[in-house]
Amino acid sequence: MIWRSPLVSAIFISLRIHHRSKVAEVIEIMFSEAIECRNEGDLQRSSEILLDIVSKYEGDSRLITVYTVLGGVLFDQSRFIESLHYYKKAQALNRGLEIVSLGIYLNYVELERYDEAIAEMDQYLTCYHADAYLITLKELLGDLKNGFARDHESVIVKWARKYNVLLY
Repeated sequence: MIWRSPLVSAIFISLRIHHRSKVAEVIEIMFSEAIECRNEGDLQRSSEILLDIVSKYEGDSRLITVYTVLGGVLFDQSRFIESLHYYKKAQALNRGLEIVSLGIYLNYVELERYDEAIAEMDQYLTCYHADAYLITLKELLGDLKNGFARDHESVIVKWARKYNVLLY
């Protein structure tokens, strides 16, 4: 066993804290640049920067926001499988983020994996309150009215009733 003096231990702790704050600063600078690119419509550059952050800092719990934004940027580029991957990574860090669940739902819809989309919505709403999903429920009720989504009618109606979304 190696003995360390309290001073040496304090120095190591200080270096770790300094390193963590430097990493956070670098992530924040890169993330800000990616957001600026996204806001200017340069989705390709935005996704490149976000993917660079992920590759350099994989495993950092602060990446939940990066994963979420990256999922959205990839979705906007119609890169649905990649988008789904990063939304699922964000969800693994925090199951309760509605925007992440909705991103997963929308990717499944784009990939025509409707059973999984409805299952994602159902799973989220079973545990958490709906805000953004209220719009989705209204759209799904419209689909039912127009003869679509009949395979999932019971789930859609269950949540529409719970949240007092106007039934057709």
